Amino acid sequence: TEIYTLSLHDALPISAGARDLFASLDGVADLVEVGAEPTRTLHLRGAMQALRARGIFSVLCEGGPRLGASLLADDLVDRLYWAIAPRLLSSEDSVAVLAGSELRTTALEFDGIERLGSDVLLSAAVCGV
Repeated sequence: TEIYTLSLHDALPISAGARDLFASLDGVADLVEVGAEPTRTLHLRGAMQALRARGIFSVLCEGGPRLGASLLADDLVDRLYWAIAPRLLSSEDSVAVLAGSELRTTALEFDGIERLGSDVLLSAAVCGV
């Protein structure tokens, strides 16, 4: 498995119309606008296509519950690594693991488990149902 790290002058997909948010990266990264409409929300499928066109085939995405759910709902995830900490959160302010998208047709085929200190890392292939 090859791990790709974004480095100087590599492609960085951004939303059409959001170039001003990334002005400080101009000259450091190749800012590639994706999506047809000006928006502040990244067009995920367009971003993945832009990276693939530049020879980048593996992307590690770390984000919150909306990013994870959106990537899964848009069928843009082949493999999932899920870190579990030995803490249970239960309150009105707790953050859901995945949120904002319908995932009824997403299934996981777990194929690995690893202990990392007091945490556990699960790995799975993502398959449609």
